[in-house]
Amino acid sequence: MSHNPAFTNSFEILPEFSASTAEHQQQAGQAPYVNNPGPSGNPGPEDERSFLWKAIFGLGQNLDTFANRQSQEAMESHNAFQAIAQQLQQLSLNHAQPTPAVLSTGSSTIPRVREPRKFDGQAQSVDPFVREINNSLVLQCRAFTSDHDKSLYFGFHLEDGSPSAWYTSVEKYHPELLDNFKAFLNAFKKHFEDSDRYATALAKLRKLKQDSSAATYASRFRELVWELDLMDQTTIQMFYDGLKDTVKDAITITTVNDAPTTFDDYVKMVISIDNKLHRRLLERRGGPVKSIFDKSPSSVSRPNLPSSTISSHPVASSSTNSDVVPMEIDVMKRGPITEAERKRCTELHLCYYCGKGDHAVQNCPNMSEYAKKNFKGKGKATPSGKA
Repeated sequence: MSHNPAFTNSFEILPEFSASTAEHQQQAGQAPYVNNPGPSGNPGPEDERSFLWKAIFGLGQNLDTFANRQSQEAMESHNAFQAIAQQLQQLSLNHAQPTPAVLSTGSSTIPRVREPRKFDGQAQSVDPFVREINNSLVLQCRAFTSDHDKSLYFGFHLEDGSPSAWYTSVEKYHPELLDNFKAFLNAFKKHFEDSDRYATALAKLRKLKQDSSAATYASRFRELVWELDLMDQTTIQMFYDGLKDTVKDAITITTVNDAPTTFDDYVKMVISIDNKLHRRLLERRGGPVKSIFDKSPSSVSRPNLPSSTISSHPVASSSTNSDVVPMEIDVMKRGPITEAERKRCTELHLCYYCGKGDHAVQNCPNMSEYAKKNFKGKGKATPSGKA
């Protein structure tokens, strides 16, 4: 039998295997292994068995080394994959959230925001001032990280006088408030807010009257009514009380049984009625029908008026109807009424100015004080509005 070179190589790698095997055989009471070559000098069966065990042992060691190397390479690949995944995630976030325009201040960045107004000490200015301060602090949260910083920023926006004096008293006698911004704000509101906001809002609401469009009146009404927390039925009644008589008349005619029960729906209805009345008013004058909210100079037709026209700004005219006083309803300037309209007012005992009865034109409640003075100063015989 020929000698296998692989066995020889394994034997050279681990020579101590034979010694340990012989020692083990002696301890077990067995005859030690003796290498007995064959007749031709070739290794015998015992030699090949020994070579085989040594080759198996060497192969096991090589497999362990290979497994360790594979494990190390797998770990390195995993770490590299995790790093790439984190970089991709960061790039996605940067792309989805563009960086806002900021003002660089050294090591930090602060958003560019409009500075809040300065507080003047008036009770009605408390809420808008506090709102602007809070909004500014939220947008600049990285600049004002502590309550003390927020209180100092607040103090920079107080005008001289009572606001500045109040802040000085806090610094002297209650410095702990500067480190508690919520308590600081509560103390500020308690000092400067109206002590009876409910009564103040209610008094203003009762005095509020519609003197222009219903939309403008509704906007001002909402500003006051939110302080009162009234039921819709009460709110609707108070809103109705401040409307013009012409709008009230139209509401009475158009909403006999189906009046809205919520304040928001009622306001929408009133604004719609007011707009229709305005459009009809322009149609009767023969002028262009445009929105009452269009305040451009060409939004309302302004015909030439006679020198006796009752207006806050008289305009010269060559009209022959110098004895006719044009009607002026709400804030709209009106031109001379037509002969047909004048005849109708005479027959129905209506005022030539406002189109209503029960008063002479010089006593018309819809006429401005300036117009009344201008009218009386003319010294002309004026139609009474009654036939």
